[in-house]
Formats: sequence, C-alpha cells, structure tokens
Amino acid sequence: KFDQQQKIQRNKDDVYEKLKVEMSELEEKLDYYQSNADTFKITIQTLKTQLEEREHLIEDLQQRLKQESE
Repeated sequence: KFDQQQKIQRNKDDVYEKLKVEMSELEEKLDYYQSNADTFKITIQTLKTQLEEREHLIEDLQQRLKQESE
C-alpha cells in the first residue's frame, strides 16, 4: 500500500513538473507576442503620424498651386 502511494505521489509530482514547464513556456510565448504587439502599435502610430504630415504637406502644396494659378 505504501508503494502504491509512492507511485501516486510520483505521478502527481511528474504531472506538476510538466505543468510548471508548460506554464513557463506559455508565459515566454505570451511575452514574445505581447512584445510584438507593442512594437506593431508603435509602428502603426509612427506610420499614422507620417501619413498626417504628408497629408498636410500635400494640402500646403495644393494651396500654393492654387494661389500661383490665380
């Protein structure tokens, strides 16, 4: 009976260790994807800013062309 309990405990310990490893791997993957998401957010914001700047530049150029053609 004691031997049976030892086997059960060993199995529980093995399962626990496997779960710890799996949790650690999942946390690493989560960190990786979170980091990527943060990078993409920054990239998108930068692109939006650049687009706005270019739109303003185009508006200014259109205004100048309009004034020059009058």
